[in-house]
Amino acid sequence: MGEYKGYLVQPKDIHRIWDHIEPLIQLALDSMDENEKAHYLITNDFRVWLHSAIAQLFIITKNKELKLVAVTEIGHHGNRHKILHCMLIGGTDLIKCYAELQRVTEEFGVKEGCVRMVIHTRLGMKKYLERMDWGEVKTKHKITMMKDIGDWATNQY
Repeated sequence: MGEYKGYLVQPKDIHRIWDHIEPLIQLALDSMDENEKAHYLITNDFRVWLHSAIAQLFIITKNKELKLVAVTEIGHHGNRHKILHCMLIGGTDLIKCYAELQRVTEEFGVKEGCVRMVIHTRLGMKKYLERMDWGEVKTKHKITMMKDIGDWATNQY
């Protein structure tokens, strides 16, 4: 049957697998409510970030078949610490292979000196993430909002 295996893809190799990962990135983008407004993010944004090493690409495979992609970025919080931010997850078998995704991303984060991982995700993932020691950040003073500004607001590209 095979096992799920996670890999960090090097920026120099992105072009080799782009045709396989782009549909999974698009799948994730299509599921983001905030992306419905004028295509806030597009797959090419991720391609640029991955090629320039601004973001990292992790893939999960089973029997050499691509199952899941995840894109992360390292955030520097002052001069105190680094946080690994999971920007996007897309693919199939998420519940079955999430443990492998967490393993490979955590190993990378620790190697890079990150002290915490952060993810903004849909509410339905809470029960799965809590099983893997993720805790909800509860605050009564914070909400996520978005507003278009400048030409973007009037032109709707």
